[in-house]
Amino acid sequence: MCIRRSLGAGVLAAASLIVGPSFADDVEPGIRPARERLIEYWLIGGSDSGNEARRNVKTRQVGSGGWTEFVEDRVRPAYQWGLRRFWLHNPFGTVPGEDMQFDQYLDAKEAGLTELTDDFATAWRPVVRGRFGEPVELVAYIGTAVFDDDRLARARDRRDPVAAISTALRCIQPLLQAGASIGADAASRLPDDGPEFGFYRFLEGTGVRVYIESRPRLAAPGWKRFPVASMEGWWHMSDPEQRSNSARVRNDEIEGEVVRILNDIRGASSEPEDVQDAIFRIRAALLDGHTVVFRGDGLREAGITIDQLVEGIDEQLGVDPNANSRMASPTPPSSRLAPLETGEAAARAGDSSPSTSGGGRPKPSIKPAGKDDELRPFVRIQNRRRSD
Repeated sequence: MCIRRSLGAGVLAAASLIVGPSFADDVEPGIRPARERLIEYWLIGGSDSGNEARRNVKTRQVGSGGWTEFVEDRVRPAYQWGLRRFWLHNPFGTVPGEDMQFDQYLDAKEAGLTELTDDFATAWRPVVRGRFGEPVELVAYIGTAVFDDDRLARARDRRDPVAAISTALRCIQPLLQAGASIGADAASRLPDDGPEFGFYRFLEGTGVRVYIESRPRLAAPGWKRFPVASMEGWWHMSDPEQRSNSARVRNDEIEGEVVRILNDIRGASSEPEDVQDAIFRIRAALLDGHTVVFRGDGLREAGITIDQLVEGIDEQLGVDPNANSRMASPTPPSSRLAPLETGEAAARAGDSSPSTSGGGRPKPSIKPAGKDDELRPFVRIQNRRRSD
C-alpha cells in the first residue's frame, strides 16, 4: 500500500507542474443545450462474442479498411445527422472472461490486429479537429488504469514512477494522439487517494477530458469531480434517493456532467415501437439535464431528425439552445506527444447523405416536452437483448 500511495503522490505532483488550467476546469457551469447532450454509441469490443481471434470485434464494425473506413461509413452519417460527440466502447477489443482492459491497445497490437490499431489516430484526429466541418468530441471508453494489474503492475514493481507513468501513457498513445477523451470503466470502485486517481488527475491536467464510471461511492467522494458515466439501469439502481441502502453519492453531489448510456435500447431498429421507446427514453434523460449515449441508426432510418428529438427540451429547462459552450470541442492533441508512427490517412472524397427513408413504415410522432415529461418518474428498464 505504501508503494501505491507513493506512486499516487508522484502522479499528483507531476500533474501540478502542467502549465494552464485543465479542460474540465475550463467548462462553464450549467446545463448544455439538448443537442449538445447527444452522443452516438458504437460497441466495438464485445460486438462479436466468441470471436476471440479478433478480440470480439465484428468485421461489420471495424473491418479490413480499419478506422479510416469506419469514419467514412459510420461516423460521417451520424455527423451529417447533426451529432458532434461520438462514443467508442472498447475500441481495441475485449477478451471473454476478462474485465475491460486499460492496455487493450497494446494487447491488440501484440495480437497483430493492425486494422484495430494502425490507423486509429490518423483516421480520427482530422475528424476531431473539424475535418467534416466542425470539431467533434471522441470518447474512447476502456478499462481503468489499475496499477495492481498486468503491465502497470510490472512497471510499478520496478519502483520507478517514470516507468509506471510512461507505461500508462503507452497504453493510450493513439487515443491521446487522436485528441480523444478517455472513459474509465469502473473507476469509482477505486480509492480517491491512490495512483489511479492521481493518474486521471494528471490526464485532466494535460487537457484530456476524463469520464469515470460509475456513480461515485461515499467512501471515495473525490471521483465526483469528474464527469460521471453510467449504464442506464445502474444509474437508477445506485441512486440513494431511489434505494435507501445505496452507498453512493446523490445526483446533486456530482460536480461534472452526467452521462447515461442507453445500451439496452434497440438502437439499430426502425420499427415504430422501438423508435418510440428510444425517443421516450432519450428525452427523459435530457429532461433530467443529463447527456445521453445511444445508437441512432434506427432513428435516422425512421426519418427522425435531431430537431424533432430535442423539440421543447431547452425551453422547458430554461436553456438557451444557441448558447456557445466551451465544452463542445475537446482540446486538440498536445504538441508534446510523440509524432504518429503511421502515415496520414487517405481521405475519401464526396459526401453521402444518410438515408432518411422509413421504408414505407409509419414515422413515429414526437410530442413537444410538457408537464407529462417533467413529472414522469424514472424510466423503467426492460430486459432486452442488446442490439449489435
